[in-house]
Amino acid sequence: MSKVLWTFISFVLVANFFVEGIRDKDVIRDVKKRGFGVASCRNTKQGMWYVTDDRGTVCGLNQVDPLTGCCSEGLKHSCETCELHDKCCSTYEFCVSCCLSPDNDPAQGLASDVYRAFGHEETGHWPDEYEYCRGKCRTHKRSTVHENAYLGPRHHCFSFSARPLSNGPKLPPLPSDIQVVAGEAGENCDTACMSKQKSCRPDHFPAINSCNTLRDHFGCEATCEIDEDGDYSEPHYVTSKAPKPKRPAACFVGKNGSGGDSTKACGWKESHVRRLCACSDPEQN
Repeated sequence: MSKVLWTFISFVLVANFFVEGIRDKDVIRDVKKRGFGVASCRNTKQGMWYVTDDRGTVCGLNQVDPLTGCCSEGLKHSCETCELHDKCCSTYEFCVSCCLSPDNDPAQGLASDVYRAFGHEETGHWPDEYEYCRGKCRTHKRSTVHENAYLGPRHHCFSFSARPLSNGPKLPPLPSDIQVVAGEAGENCDTACMSKQKSCRPDHFPAINSCNTLRDHFGCEATCEIDEDGDYSEPHYVTSKAPKPKRPAACFVGKNGSGGDSTKACGWKESHVRRLCACSDPEQN
């Protein structure tokens, strides 16, 4: 076979490989506008099985239009793997799709006081609802425990707390005039409440005696569990600098929910423990 023919065949094979490579990449990356009035979509692109486009439609990889990046068919604003009481999902793509539903008000992510990283103004704002949902649904340290395991299978969340709620017994209601205060290490609840010009209310400790409330105020990086063998019935966090036998970075809820002896409930303290306290204005005691 002539050298010219071999050269032509090689050129055709290389060109075909290049074109097919471009088509394959279109499925897993954001596709730019193609022109001729054809709409294009951004999509989540990294999943092994699913993709969610910026219209809120979730579909299988084989249902993505390679020319536009949009789902040619699928489920719009699907919450199939989510639970709406805590807005957490077991699948990232369904989390993004559910978050984009008008029922879940994704526009709240564009508020002037909402930043890409919570509390960090220097990270800037989300450019649109899609980017907000795509970023919000990613996993991070608030959805983990032991720093290398998830709190549960539903670890993709678009809620404010960005973590799944723990199951537990129903708590008594917390009155609106009660303020939950996180004490400093070595500080009892009398002192913690006094720093807010309030008084300790042990009768309302049962209403804050849960892992969900503890995780709203502390990292609970190691675990959160019932203090079966402990000396205290009130919720508390053991600091990371505590001796190993004291179980550093762990949160504990009281086995009995407290609410008993006010002197003991409000007054105890340990150098490596941060108390979670229920406080109210002094005249309300």
